Amino acid sequence: MKLKLRRFLKEKVFNRIIETRRLLRRSKYTRIFGKTIFHHDLWHLSLRSVTLAAGVGTFIAFTPTYGVQVMLSIIAALMLRINLPVTILMCMATNPVTIPFVYYYQAKIGLAVLGAEADIKLTTIRNLPDVIRFFLRYTVPLWIGSFITALVLGLISYLSTYVLYNFLSETLPHHKPHVKNRENIFIDKLDDL
Repeated sequence: MKLKLRRFLKEKVFNRIIETRRLLRRSKYTRIFGKTIFHHDLWHLSLRSVTLAAGVGTFIAFTPTYGVQVMLSIIAALMLRINLPVTILMCMATNPVTIPFVYYYQAKIGLAVLGAEADIKLTTIRNLPDVIRFFLRYTVPLWIGSFITALVLGLISYLSTYVLYNFLSETLPHHKPHVKNRENIFIDKLDDL
């Protein structure tokens, strides 16, 4: 039983992880970033890296930049040296289903801050020309409202991730320090089975 499990883990799980990492390094999509995308800080799960990534990713998610949010989160992670997967994951908080409602309420918040009459109705937006008219008419209120909501939700995300990280680090057993050659670790662990 142990031999079958060991063989399965070695052949099906760990070898795939190693091969996926090699393929990612050779991918034409990751070549544009060079070796910087594989920097240790971008993949490390430290308190600073994870909490900042959650805050920055949430901030980017709630800005009216839908369509380029993933690229913005990659650039922010590279510039700030924060956890790349967490940043990308958090920027996925808004999606095609939620984005109309998010933009609608952000525009209402922006209009309230500007002291203007909030006369927009979600039912008037039915097709693409209506969407374009909405963005042309409410650009400034939308950006003001989105900055406020992005800042508030980004801070909430940062603080809640900070609390959760500290709670989990106290309750879970500590991991071993970082080792340079991860590929050999998987094989050594299998030999111990």
